Amino acid sequence: MGISKDWIKRSTLVFLTFGSAPLFAQEKDMGVAASIPPIYSLVAGVMEGVSRPDLLIRGNLSPHTYTLRPSDAKRLAHAKLIFWIGPSLETPLEAPLKTLAKNAKIIEISRNPKLIRHPYRMVHSDLSSSHTEYASLDPHLWLDLENARVIVQQVREELAAFDPSHRALYEANRDRMEGALLILHEALKKTLLPVQERTFLVFHDAYQYLEVRYGLKGVRVVGGAHYLSLKPSHRLQLEKDLKAKTIQCAFREPFFERAHFNDLFAQHSVPYGVLDPWGMTLPLGPDLYFVMMRTLVGQLAGCLPRKP
Repeated sequence: MGISKDWIKRSTLVFLTFGSAPLFAQEKDMGVAASIPPIYSLVAGVMEGVSRPDLLIRGNLSPHTYTLRPSDAKRLAHAKLIFWIGPSLETPLEAPLKTLAKNAKIIEISRNPKLIRHPYRMVHSDLSSSHTEYASLDPHLWLDLENARVIVQQVREELAAFDPSHRALYEANRDRMEGALLILHEALKKTLLPVQERTFLVFHDAYQYLEVRYGLKGVRVVGGAHYLSLKPSHRLQLEKDLKAKTIQCAFREPFFERAHFNDLFAQHSVPYGVLDPWGMTLPLGPDLYFVMMRTLVGQLAGCLPRKP
């Protein structure tokens, strides 16, 4: 992950005490909010022992097409410090952030120059954003653990400026989070190594950061960025690939269900599983990110045949 040996030693030692800090000991509402569960989890990890953030996008729904509810609007209006990826991901939040969170400091994570950023691999007609320079950015950047580490560092900096009285605790939590991310990275790398060359299919172009980080070479994408561009031509190409037996496993996400695809994969004896890069159904907390990544990678590797 581009990390020095000294940092590895320090982080590994710090990780041994991960979880020893009191969890949200003061339960003080500081007005900190995060858009989606993975970002919530990273923010919560840095805030551990001080307070907890609020989650803006809730429920088993895609952040790309989420419909803001009155309770969500209240949370936005209450927030003083907001972390989100940006308009290319949480598109429904773009306008409400301008109108309802006028008094909040809004951190658009995708603009952090230290992040590893990849463009989308195809042109997506369903991307609509006034931030045209980022319209082609693949915003699922938390699926690269190096980016998660950069986000943790950014969150620490912002929280220390927002609440300087807890600066030392935020720094200690950052160290614990970085150590945990390093150990997670080594575990994911070991799990995915035997399936790097295997071919799998997804309906959402969300996994590029995971693919690049761990050298996954056989990914097929049907549809587009937001599930909105599935066309008859996609099904025809999919049926062609299935007949040629070039796909060894297929995955959907929790909020995407099409019965005819279930039948199609069953007809060709291709396993059809679920990947959740959002952690939408997991308990909220600092551990969510780590459980989500281990679960996602475990489901991916468990479905694909290992190399001899």
